[in-house]
Amino acid sequence: MKLRENGRRILWALGKQLIGGDFRPKAVEEEFKMEEEGLHLRGRIDRVDEYLSEDRKKLFLKVIDYKSGKKEFSLKIFFRSGFTASALYGLCSAKRKRKNPNREVLPSALFYFTMDNPRHSL
Repeated sequence: MKLRENGRRILWALGKQLIGGDFRPKAVEEEFKMEEEGLHLRGRIDRVDEYLSEDRKKLFLKVIDYKSGKKEFSLKIFFRSGFTASALYGLCSAKRKRKNPNREVLPSALFYFTMDNPRHSL
């Protein structure tokens, strides 16, 4: 029962996000590799949404990171490890810039979406 209610709430929230904006999902579980100054990163970006401006000259990106574990989100830790957000944006932007050479690619939002049901954690 809890799983069903949690699933309904998650789908409701994701649906509201899509209806409430102009961004549309373009990639799910997008793989990335990054090698720079001896640092090797590899992983997956949960979801990338895009919005193309009316003049078709700017491509805006939104990155969504889904979390299903019990680990709590901390803004302090997130901002201390700012590399994570900038790395995700850099990887998304570079890939899309190659596919859209005549457009300005603009990282616009990074969302952290927890799959936990807040009603049950009070």
